Amino acid sequence: MRERRFLIPDLSRVSSGSEVEITGAEAHHLLHVLRLRPGDSVVVFDGRGKEFLAELTRCEKNSAAARVLEPSTPRESPFSLTLAVAVPKMDSMSRIVQKLTELGAHRVIPIQTERSIVTASRAARQLFRWRRIAAEAAKQSGRAVVPIIEEPLTFAALLEIDLPARRLLLTVNGPRLEDDEERPPSCLAAIGPEGGWTTEETAAAMAKGFRPVGLGPRTLRTETAALAAAAVLEWLWGDGRSDPAP
Repeated sequence: MRERRFLIPDLSRVSSGSEVEITGAEAHHLLHVLRLRPGDSVVVFDGRGKEFLAELTRCEKNSAAARVLEPSTPRESPFSLTLAVAVPKMDSMSRIVQKLTELGAHRVIPIQTERSIVTASRAARQLFRWRRIAAEAAKQSGRAVVPIIEEPLTFAALLEIDLPARRLLLTVNGPRLEDDEERPPSCLAAIGPEGGWTTEETAAAMAKGFRPVGLGPRTLRTETAALAAAAVLEWLWGDGRSDPAP
């Protein structure tokens, strides 16, 4: 049976035997879409790594309560992956956020580049929607962590913020991405727009420690490149590890 998962913002003081309230949109989905009843099993999680098996104890018109039974084992990657993605069309970015969440990304930074078709200010209007999509995708895929969807930035601004030590710049026909015996704990991969990075952007990124890499001989759309990069990096350094972190 598919898990019935509900996002509860604060589980910091919850332990076995505690009772948690389910309200708002989560309660509506539980009560009026899934039509759950007292005694049904659910999973509650806080989007920051905690999740618990629970049993519904009360179902009212607009709220419900569940008794926490025991902690559940999160399905999180041991690898912290950030993707900075040049925003394509808005619907495409929504799919990117959804699929990157499913693939295990920890953070997504929408960016505006020289050849972007969407500005950072225009992208910012979709931030609430993208964060909601990430939360829904985390529930659907069984994650205990909802990825951070950052405020959109220009590429120049991205290069000035605190970033993981391992930094990759996805480029057309770039050097092949190889495994790394050190298996870094975190990484940022920057995905450019359909028109690619400018010479100036590539130089600026390399000056900040980015290493150009490619995903094969074919030219990929931004959406495809973002998902392919996430899948490959998770396989190499995250979910595909033969010795996953506890």
